[in-house]
Amino acid sequence: MFFDDPHAAFSNLAEATIGGGRFSFSCWDDVAHNEWILAPAAAISPLVELPPPSPPGMPGPFAFADVEAVAALLEEAGWTDLTIESIDDPLYLGGPGTVARTVDFAVRSMRGITDAMEGFDSERREEVRRRLTGEFSRHHDGIGVRYRARAHLIRAIRDS
Repeated sequence: MFFDDPHAAFSNLAEATIGGGRFSFSCWDDVAHNEWILAPAAAISPLVELPPPSPPGMPGPFAFADVEAVAALLEEAGWTDLTIESIDDPLYLGGPGTVARTVDFAVRSMRGITDAMEGFDSERREEVRRRLTGEFSRHHDGIGVRYRARAHLIRAIRDS
């Protein structure tokens, strides 16, 4: 998802794979289908100016959201017998755990949030944490903070 030149990357992988070898990966569908990124961003939007997600085709978490473009890219790179399965399956943001653990995960690991908070004073950082706590509390199901998510599972075979 973060390749500067995905064609070169997938071509190199194909060249390194023996004929008939298999390749699979998963990637996120469009951001609109991934509540796990939209909901925290909306919760803190009055305090933090988050950059917009990278559009499909550009390096970033949603680079391969356009499965038709991904299929064409892989075929050009030497992969055949492509199958693409879209998977709608909730995820636990940051894994199972408490709301507080998920807030810690978000402010440490969700790059848009961590970058936006750089330079905030302690009061403003605490307000971001309070807003995230409120948002995540509404989605905690007793196991973790659960959101809708959609990804694609892409499988291909190296041309013989």
